[in-house]
Amino acid sequence: MIYYFILLKTIVKKDFLYLERYWLNSIFSIILISLFFLIFTYGAHRLGSKDGNINNLLSGYITWIFMTTIFSTLVTNTSNEASLGTLEQLYINSRSFYVTIIMQGLSGFLIIFIQISILVLIITILGFIPINIAFRYFLSLPFFILGVPALWGIGLLLAAIVLRYKNVTSIYTVLSSLLFGFISYISSFSYNWKYTLIPFAPASHYIQEIMSRGVYIDIVCLTSVLLNSTCFFIIGFILFRKYEEKSKNNANFAHH
Repeated sequence: MIYYFILLKTIVKKDFLYLERYWLNSIFSIILISLFFLIFTYGAHRLGSKDGNINNLLSGYITWIFMTTIFSTLVTNTSNEASLGTLEQLYINSRSFYVTIIMQGLSGFLIIFIQISILVLIITILGFIPINIAFRYFLSLPFFILGVPALWGIGLLLAAIVLRYKNVTSIYTVLSSLLFGFISYISSFSYNWKYTLIPFAPASHYIQEIMSRGVYIDIVCLTSVLLNSTCFFIIGFILFRKYEEKSKNNANFAHH
């Protein structure tokens, strides 16, 4: 257990060092997210939208940012390690290669949560959103955690394709932009059992409901979140193992 804690601490420290090292890109990313946030809230107020509509808009945007960031972490990390020629070293020297990948995903989740939390607090202080929305955002954290394995599963699936085909930028772009935008959109409607078949959709729906209405317990939806996360994580893990084996057999596991 101590090993996993030290591993997570090291990966988080490395990620923050990267943010510091490439400070211009880090600052621009935060500014871009902030501008979209402010445009949404200011535009909604100017158009005279009701509080419920503003809540739906903000919760949808927040879940979309979480989905794209957490999903991209596993894909970009695997792609970067392969292109730098360090993937094989990581595979050989780590106690568990798969745990290391998941810890990288967990580090990405922690960083984006901190960034959005700071942003939510700032725009709440500035009066762009009511304080109850910020409070509900922090209360929704456990449901983000429950749904994250589904995003890791999709990330592992794309990471598996990276091992096999190396450059999958177009696939990644379509998924992060269109699929997660679609998931965020449909999640604002009434719950449907078909959400279980779409990665992170049950969790996205539950989170948006909490941010709009407040905390409530829905056993059916919670069960759907757990099933969704478990199934997609297992699918992603199995496909990653399959493509990993093929890449090693073809001697192109970390070709760069």
